[in-house]
Amino acid sequence: MGSWIVGAVLAAWVGALEEPVTFHRDIRPLIERHCQHCHRPNMGAPFSLLTYRDVQKRARQIVEVVGSGFMPPWLPTAGAEPFVGSRGVPAADVELLRRWWKAGAPAGKGDTTAGATSLSDTSRTVWSLGKPDLVLEERRPFTVPAEGLGVLQTFVLPIPNDAPAFVRAIDFAPSSARVLHGSLYLTDTTGYAKLFDEQSPGPGYPAMGGVGLNLAGSLGGWAVGTRPFALPPGYGWPLPAGADFSVQTHLNPIGRSESLRFQVGLYAAVGEVVHPVAAIGMTSVRIDIPPNVPDYAVESEYECPVDAQLIGLVPNAHLLCQTIEVRAVAPTGESRLLLRIDDWDMNWQQPYHYEHPVALSAGTRVRMRFTYDNTLDNPQNPHEPPQRVTIGKAPDGEVAILLLHLAPERAADFERLQRSHIESLSRQLKEGR
Repeated sequence: MGSWIVGAVLAAWVGALEEPVTFHRDIRPLIERHCQHCHRPNMGAPFSLLTYRDVQKRARQIVEVVGSGFMPPWLPTAGAEPFVGSRGVPAADVELLRRWWKAGAPAGKGDTTAGATSLSDTSRTVWSLGKPDLVLEERRPFTVPAEGLGVLQTFVLPIPNDAPAFVRAIDFAPSSARVLHGSLYLTDTTGYAKLFDEQSPGPGYPAMGGVGLNLAGSLGGWAVGTRPFALPPGYGWPLPAGADFSVQTHLNPIGRSESLRFQVGLYAAVGEVVHPVAAIGMTSVRIDIPPNVPDYAVESEYECPVDAQLIGLVPNAHLLCQTIEVRAVAPTGESRLLLRIDDWDMNWQQPYHYEHPVALSAGTRVRMRFTYDNTLDNPQNPHEPPQRVTIGKAPDGEVAILLLHLAPERAADFERLQRSHIESLSRQLKEGR
C-alpha cells in the first residue's frame, strides 16, 4: 500500500476518533474570553452573547467576522512593542468555531438557556479588578439627546480628602455604554472646571478642551472594549490633594434619549511610589486639509529631558485620519517603533499600555506622524463633496493628539518631566507646528 494511501487512511481514522466540538465544553470559554466584555447588556455592542441561544443563532456571523479579523477590533499593527490586552483570536480558536458551526452548533452537556458567565448578572457594577479603594460617582442623570452629531460633556467629581495620593488603576462603570464613545480622566487643580460645572445647568458642562483639560494631569481613559490597566508596584498616577476629578466624555445619540450616570473606581498604588507617572501631550496645530487630498500629513516631536520609562500612549484623531505612526529616536540615532496604526477608526480608539515599559534615555526624541484622507474614497468622510477641514471637534474638525505616559527613572525628575510638557507645547504653538 502506497504511503499516501496509508496517510489518508490514518487521517480519516484520527478524524473519526476526534470528539465533536460542543458549546459548553469548547466554545463557551472562547466567547467568554474574546467577546463578552463588550457583548453584554448596557455595553456598546449591538447584541448580547451571554447564553448558548445568543451564540448559536449568530454562529455563522461570528465565524465570518472572527475569521476575517474584523472582530474583536484591534487597531495597532504587529511590529511595535507588545501591548497589554492585545485583542485577536488565535487560529486554533477560529478553527474550533468553524468546526462547531459546520457541525450545526451543538450545545453539548449543560443548560442551553443559562448565562455563559457571571457577567450575565447586570444588576450590579462589575469591577474588573475587584472592589476599588475609592468610588467616585456622578449621581445626577445626564440626558443624551436622541439626535445629533455627538455630545462632548465634561463632568466634575470632587476628590475627597482621604483619597490615596497615587493610584495604580482606574475603572469606569457607565449605566449605559450604548451612548458612550469614550472618556478621558483628568485632574484639575485650578478650580475652574468646578466653576464651569456650577455655571452650567444640569450635571457637567459642554466642553472638551479649554479649562479643565490639563493634559499634564491626564490619568488615562476608557473606551468600549477596554479593560483597566494596573501599574506595577512602585508606580502611580498622582492624585493631587484638593483637586477635582474631571471626566470628559464623548457621547453618541442613538435615536432615542438616554439617561447616563457613571461610577469611577480608583485603586491605590501598591508600595512606595518611586516612579510617579506623568502625562506628556503632543499635538499639531497645522491641520488644514484641502478637499480631495488623500494623504495629508502632520508631524510633531517631543524631546524627553530625563531618563524615563514609557508606560503607554493614547492617540486621538477623528474621521479623516488614516494612519498613525510613533517612533522613538535615541541620541545614538537608533529608531524604535512605538505604535503603528494603518487603518485608524475613531470608534475604537483607546489607551495602549506596554507589557513591559519602554526605556527612553534623556535626549530621546519621540516623533509622531498622522495622515488623513479627505476624499470620497474614505468611507468615514462626513462631507459629500469633500470640504476643507481644520482643527476642531468631531465630526467636522480634525485633531492630532498623542498622550505619552512617562515615569522618570528618578522620582526627583518628575517635576522637570511635567515642565517639559508645557515647554514643548508652548514651543509648538509659537512655531506654528
